[in-house]
Amino acid sequence: MLFLVIMMTASIYFVTKLSVVNSPSSREQVTTDALAKAKQALLAYAVSNYERVGSGGWYGFLPSPETPSVASEGSVRPNGETGSNRYDHVLGRLPWKHMDIEPLKDASGECLWYAVTGDYKHGGTVRSEMLNEDSVGMFELYDENGNALRAGAAADRVVAVVIAPGAQLAGQARLAADPNLFCKVAPNAVVASDYLDAIGIHDNASLDTLQGLDTFVTARSQQNANINDRIITITQQEIFLAIRKSPLFMNRANAATESLALCVNEYITTNPVVTGGGCDAACMTQCTNDRTTCYNLCPACITVCNDEAGICRDANILPNRVCNQIRQNCRNTCVATCENACDTVFASCTAGGGGGGNNFWMPWPAPVALSLAIDDYRLNSSYDDAASNQTPGRLPETIDNSNTATGNPAADMFANCSAIVPTLNAFPALPASMNYTLVDDEYKVLWRHWKDHFFYVIGSGFEPSNAPDVGTPDCATTPASCVEVITAGVSSYYAAIVIYSGTATAAQARDLEKGIYTNYLESYDIANNRFDFSIGNDVAYCISDQRVISKCSP
Repeated sequence: MLFLVIMMTASIYFVTKLSVVNSPSSREQVTTDALAKAKQALLAYAVSNYERVGSGGWYGFLPSPETPSVASEGSVRPNGETGSNRYDHVLGRLPWKHMDIEPLKDASGECLWYAVTGDYKHGGTVRSEMLNEDSVGMFELYDENGNALRAGAAADRVVAVVIAPGAQLAGQARLAADPNLFCKVAPNAVVASDYLDAIGIHDNASLDTLQGLDTFVTARSQQNANINDRIITITQQEIFLAIRKSPLFMNRANAATESLALCVNEYITTNPVVTGGGCDAACMTQCTNDRTTCYNLCPACITVCNDEAGICRDANILPNRVCNQIRQNCRNTCVATCENACDTVFASCTAGGGGGGNNFWMPWPAPVALSLAIDDYRLNSSYDDAASNQTPGRLPETIDNSNTATGNPAADMFANCSAIVPTLNAFPALPASMNYTLVDDEYKVLWRHWKDHFFYVIGSGFEPSNAPDVGTPDCATTPASCVEVITAGVSSYYAAIVIYSGTATAAQARDLEKGIYTNYLESYDIANNRFDFSIGNDVAYCISDQRVISKCSP
């Protein structure tokens, strides 16, 4: 009797356990967990991709799907997909090996599939030329009844989808499983339509268009026998919220803005040949005092090294040993590097002949609004200075109009910016110098992908069209010729400002209108050329009429 009781109890336990494991709710949870793990791995990839490619600078990119090569299960092709143009959307199985994760499977034992918007795909040489927090997704999601889940306005669309294909449905013909492959079928033999479903006008197995809007459909119930795909989405907001949580992100944004202001200053020193140019006595005194102040700040970078290492460890971004090594390297080089940078800035400040001192021109800004029929906000070449553009513009790369006015031969803002060293941002994660003449330099890459966020405005007295022998104005005596900045209710006047526009507010619709400056800058009085950086989240570095650079935002 005791033996029979034990056997019956065991049978009940195993039958119950089996029914739980195979219950619909349990199977749904297996799929839910797999989709959630895939999403978190993709978000981690987008954040860490900054350090993954070349010298850095690539924020937000997602991997391309699995390559259709028999020898590369779970991998992506390093130089992009065959037949895929720069901005083409791509669909395939999740590249688990490339992402350094396990092959994630749904409750039916099938590997997950994945599609990514063209702007966000990291496909070797075919990457987008601009990707930042305002780059919208091009995918829409509907349920099996045609209800929109993520569709309509650009902010509601998604940049990627992960798809659990579920069990084989009628009309699908899946190949026999190969026991030597994690995902059962070789990448070059798998057929999307044998795994992914279609219902109505929505087909998960094929892309409706390669670069326009594309739709996907997910099953939210088990009542429709024609669809069992389940989908989880990734949005631009989720990617860049994760990126902005990194303590290094704003450090880099600050350093990039300062370095671009230094690059403008380098243009002044190197390019315009102004009659009577050079550093006068007042300028020399100012430059010498600035160098002494700079020297005095150099030992402070030891504290910065310690603080940043602590942030690095606390955020669990890198292993502790790496954080400690960064701190040690920082300590070893920071003071010497800082003092060398002070000397470099001093030499630039006192340079004679071309520019220098208080007699110089500045290039005009590029327009804020581009004609999309001709220009493209993603193209570097679209950022071309516009004559007599006194309103806030974007920082130009091409400066041909300014050069026509001045007779100056250099046509590239970055042509002489090969050794830019920010002295106001002594972060240990920064490179020793920034080389904007190299296409893959970390900060040149940052500018390329965030170039619609960098604004530039000059005072009317510093325009290239001014007579060369008149000299540039003294902002203290002729403030109307300069740019006004209000700090704590007090006005200061500058020759120019370089601005990094922070995250959009609720009232700013950048996805619809990149050509309206109020969608980027929070407080600008266009009639009076006046800024108040106490409002909003813009970062600004100002260039004085003596070519001294300072941070003029909080």
